[in-house]
Amino acid sequence: MKDSLRQQFERLAMRLTELDARLADPQIGADIKRYRALAREQAEANSLVALFQRYQVRERDLCHRPRDAARRQRRRDDCNGTRGSRRCRGRPPSPACRVADRAAAA
Repeated sequence: MKDSLRQQFERLAMRLTELDARLADPQIGADIKRYRALAREQAEANSLVALFQRYQVRERDLCHRPRDAARRQRRRDDCNGTRGSRRCRGRPPSPACRVADRAAAA
């Protein structure tokens, strides 16, 4: 996933938190039009954020499966160009490589 898209999803998650807080405010209930608009936006954001969170869990799971450690290392080597792969040469590392590198650094 591109970093710009990831940042948009993270901003949407923050917006969802803000919408939840606004909908919990009793004064919003007095303005039914505003309440409906916020509730509609919250429902749309909620479904997208839920899908993004599922994606993040799957991404973490792929990088933390012990039996795939050798495959991750080969993929990282391919992306770094140490194995001479044509597939990744000259392109930025794949998301799996970036996640694995972050996990290794932590």
